[in-house]
Amino acid sequence: MVDKPKPTSSLAEKELDKVEKQFEAFDNQVQQMTLDRMNTAPKQDVEQQTLMSQEDIEKSKRIYLKPFKSIGSKEKFNEDYRKYYNFSMEQVQFIAENKEIIGETCEFWTKPFAGMPAEFWKVPTNKPVWGPRHVAERLTGCKYHRLKMEIQQLVLMVMVNIMDLWLLIVQFSGSMLFLLMKENQSLWEPEASNELSI
Repeated sequence: MVDKPKPTSSLAEKELDKVEKQFEAFDNQVQQMTLDRMNTAPKQDVEQQTLMSQEDIEKSKRIYLKPFKSIGSKEKFNEDYRKYYNFSMEQVQFIAENKEIIGETCEFWTKPFAGMPAEFWKVPTNKPVWGPRHVAERLTGCKYHRLKMEIQQLVLMVMVNIMDLWLLIVQFSGSMLFLLMKENQSLWEPEASNELSI
């Protein structure tokens, strides 16, 4: 990291110290951020994207989901889980919502039990669809985290980058000036000639 620039006044020194403390606090927050802490954060309650009455849902054309791709499994199915298997394969009606890109299909793989094939699903969003219960449960477990930076922190980072750039320009211009002076010094000195003047 670049050394701290030498301030010319006490006010500038106080401001640099303040900016440095803020930057260190932000850096500590980012380092302490873990997936577990982000999952414990309160989730925002939002209204459904697709507002449909029960009557509209019943009138709508029924869409039954089937896996888009399927990869077989060589494992043997454990019959102890037959009751759970029957429960997870029941057809249920649900509406998938994609809050990041509205209208894009949700694509994912499932394999709820050993011995079952791995299945790739493409679920249309914002429409009532019928599908196996394990697909609907898989959709309820889907989450995403959006990391965003506030304007104050962005301005602080831009200020730090501008200061670093300014220091590099000063260092570069000083070294270039030194090289130019060294080159031009030979032009100012008289050249030694081999001719003798009488």
